[in-house]
Amino acid sequence: MTDERFDLSPLHPMDDARFERMVSNITTRARFELARRAAAQRQSIVELVGGWARPALLAAAGVAGVSITLLATYGRSSAETVTGAYMPASEVPPAATGWYEENREPTVEDLLVANKPGDGQ
Repeated sequence: MTDERFDLSPLHPMDDARFERMVSNITTRARFELARRAAAQRQSIVELVGGWARPALLAAAGVAGVSITLLATYGRSSAETVTGAYMPASEVPPAATGWYEENREPTVEDLLVANKPGDGQ
């Protein structure tokens, strides 16, 4: 290890004409964004929110239009619902299938048979 220092002055950007052109080019390109940011600082909160009102209303109208179209296109089918189609057969106790198929309320005897232990349930 040596105590000798390296001369890094050739890497200093201020001595290069290319660096000045690069800074000038960046400043020129950024002037519109800097002007926009300066103007935005002078706007009130109401003006900033108002700037988003039109795009938000257009988006909401688009979503509403698509939703209405889908609701009108995919209406209810006229096919009759199959009995028991709303519940998987594995969840219906065997004693209860008669009640569903006949569309009636269970009797006391039906409830006693359905709750009988050793039914495989």
